[in-house]
This record gives sequence, C-alpha cells and structure tokens, in this order.
Amino acid sequence: MEFLETGRERAERKWVEVEGWRIEYACGGEGRNENGEGGDGKGEGRRALVCFHGFARPLEDMLPWGEVWGEERKVISIHLPEHGGSRDVGPGAQGREWGGERAIAPELWAIIARQIADAEGAAAGPMDLLGYSIGGRVALAALVAAPEAWGRVVLLAPDGLRKSPFYTVTVHTQVGRWAWRAIDRRAERMLRTLDRWHRWGLLTKHLHGFAHFHLASPEMRRMVWKGWRVHRNCWPSLGAVARVMRAHPAPVDLCFGQHDRVIPPGNGRRLAQRLKGVGHVHFHRVPAGHNLQRPDVMKAVVERIFQQ
Repeated sequence: MEFLETGRERAERKWVEVEGWRIEYACGGEGRNENGEGGDGKGEGRRALVCFHGFARPLEDMLPWGEVWGEERKVISIHLPEHGGSRDVGPGAQGREWGGERAIAPELWAIIARQIADAEGAAAGPMDLLGYSIGGRVALAALVAAPEAWGRVVLLAPDGLRKSPFYTVTVHTQVGRWAWRAIDRRAERMLRTLDRWHRWGLLTKHLHGFAHFHLASPEMRRMVWKGWRVHRNCWPSLGAVARVMRAHPAPVDLCFGQHDRVIPPGNGRRLAQRLKGVGHVHFHRVPAGHNLQRPDVMKAVVERIFQQ
C-alpha cells in the first residue's frame, strides 16, 4: 500500500531478493561522478545515497533529495517491506491475511543496499544514508547493525528515539495482537468514540485526525499492523545508537521540525545529552511540522547540514 499523488510521475522500479525478502527500489542521480568526470545521466561511479521513506508513502518521495544534496550522489530509494512491491516472499509468507509475522533483520539493510548499489554502478565503499520518520528508525537500525557500511547519515524526524508502552504491548505480545484485531473488527465504533471525545474536548484536533488516518479503512489498519510487525526488530536501544554515533567517523545529522507533533523535537533530547561534545553529530530544528519533504524545508535542511 502507498499513496502516490495524482499527476506525479511513477519512477522506474526494480527489485532485488535477499534472504526471502523481495525489496523494490528506484534510482535517481545526474551530473558528475566521484572523479569529477561527466556522468552518463544515471549516476554511475558516484557514491550511493540510500533513502528510506515515511510510513504509507511511496519511494518517489525520496528521489528529489538527489537534486538538492550538497554532494553528487547516486540516489537509491528503497521501499520498506509492506510498501509498494517490498514484502516477505519466504516460506510460509503467502496466504497470510495480516502478514508481517517475520521481522526483517537490521543487518540485512546494508547487504540489500550494497547489492543494489553494485548492480546500479555506484562507487564502492561507504554509502550515505537518509531516513525520514519510520525510515529514520530503519536507518538508525541499519547504522547500528553495520556502521562500517555508511558514510554521512541524515535522519529526518526519525522515529525510534522514544518507544510508547502501547507500541511495545501491541507489537510484542499476544494480548496486543488480540487487542489490535479487536480494534479492527470494531473500527467504526472506535471512530465514533474518537469523534465524541474530540467534540467533548478530550482529544486534540491533531490526535483525532491522526487516529482517523490510521483506522479509517481495513487496508490501512492492516498496513499499520504489518508495518509495525515487520520492522519490530529495527529499533536499537538508545545506548547502542549513542555508542555507534560516537565512534562513527562521518557526520551524523538529526533534523526535527520545530512544530512537529508526530515526532516532536523533544524526542531527541536524551540522545543529544548522551552525545554532548561529540563534534560530528549535530541536532537541528527547522521551521516545519512533520513534513520535511517540502522543497523549502529540504533546502533549509541541506543548508544546515552542509554549511554548518
């Protein structure tokens, strides 16, 4: 499942299969290669910029970053499992109504990205890493699992810095599984209850809209469940994140929208405290909400991370 805006061009999608995961991706990148030579319009010979998108979004969201990035890169935008054509195709995966029973291993992301980069003619060596929202959490997990695979790392409104008890119980326990199935069966009643709470002032407009978006259709409710389950192991501890970022030789930038109510800037406070004084790790706030994909916000982010 994905949302691709009307009138937006669909990228040429390809796929690789690694350890029973069929992963869909698309590439972008023009200009000169790593040696300063004229490219062929496809980005061959340049370092890869590996991108992970946000929840229920298409991989096309991330391709424009190649146009504003501060250095020439071969952009590789990867569909997370249960988005687009990316899914578990291993034994027993077919026929599951809810799917998502097998969790992807964080260490696979470096293997998948390197396989794609090699197939697409990108330069050998470390790849740059860019993740947005849930893609930021996946990027965090990929960095911790294989830090040597990555060069510059940029995390945009990254999920994964604070885990709610609701998520822990729902995704990791049988009780939580039953509870989510119950919500799915009684979704209309739940939505009416949320509407009443909103009218009575017990639920903010933002939370009301957020809940409606994720519960409004059977397809979306299954998407939420599958997305939670398949990425449940892509959530490294804060201590592991801090240790890897402290030792990582290349710059790491975490960018938050100062008005973001989905991933508020305060989510990064504990990590920032652990990394105080580490000169190559930077935390930024930009004038935006959760949508850091707007052209003006993208420009502000790139100016911050490349001109600091």
